[in-house]
Amino acid sequence: ATRTAAAKAHVPSPPIVTSVEMYARSMELQWAVPEGDGGAQITSFDIVVDSTHDQLYEAFDTSTVVNFLEPSSSYSVQVRAWNSCGASDWSIPSIQFTKPLPELERVHSCLQQEPPILWTIFSLLSTMDDGSIEHLKESYQQEYHSDIASDVAAVATGGMAALIDTLLGQPHRSASKASPSEDAAIIRAGTRERGQGAYARPIAEVIVNRSPDQVELLCSQYVLEYGRMVHEDLSLLVDEDFREAILQLVPPQSLFPVHFTDQLDLLNSMLEGDMPTTDWEKLVDIVVEKSAAQLDDLQDK
Repeated sequence: ATRTAAAKAHVPSPPIVTSVEMYARSMELQWAVPEGDGGAQITSFDIVVDSTHDQLYEAFDTSTVVNFLEPSSSYSVQVRAWNSCGASDWSIPSIQFTKPLPELERVHSCLQQEPPILWTIFSLLSTMDDGSIEHLKESYQQEYHSDIASDVAAVATGGMAALIDTLLGQPHRSASKASPSEDAAIIRAGTRERGQGAYARPIAEVIVNRSPDQVELLCSQYVLEYGRMVHEDLSLLVDEDFREAILQLVPPQSLFPVHFTDQLDLLNSMLEGDMPTTDWEKLVDIVVEKSAAQLDDLQDK
């Protein structure tokens, strides 16, 4: 009988890139170990970024992070494996695109101003969903090696700082189990203090960390419990930027039952005889501008 000669070891087959997560200035790569190791143990991997092969990285696992890339740019990514016989061919090129940096640049630039431009940061964050905010925070950390919330806290205090910090730290909306009545009580307490000091953050947390439906329920409940629109009390906040920002986050007054506090006071004074009868013109003005439904509502109140 003849003995079959042992197969001679050779270089491995190319790896396969399985996952690429792109950021503005970095990427996270993962690849699979080659099915054919060439009869010898895989010892390391080379990663090349860009078709010119001028950025070569070495790894001893099946993942790595590549930094110092340019935003809004395309890159060709390839991987090869090494064993004791040498290197495999390069994997099939994977063309990837880094993400743009407009949001990061805007936030960072606003924080560098004196005083910092918090309104722009708020306007940006208020239009982003939870996932986009998380990506912004991660990209900011990678780009500037700093936590965006810490940078805000380092340059600003007061209501807007609390609001921005709440937007940055918000959980998934609708996570709150608080009732509309409990939320209304928090807003009421905060606005009684005009939103000063520690009262700004509870107001921000209630408005930010609720779903749109929950905020609508809060506004409706506020009318029922306090006989006032929540907008009326939020308008009393002393921090102008914080006040305007919060009012942007609540639904418009037109979605809720019209409240006639001033008109009620005027009507009551007239009917009590505390005002001269020449002011009946004011009563006419009140009545003629109301719809039938609004007049019913005014009469009930």
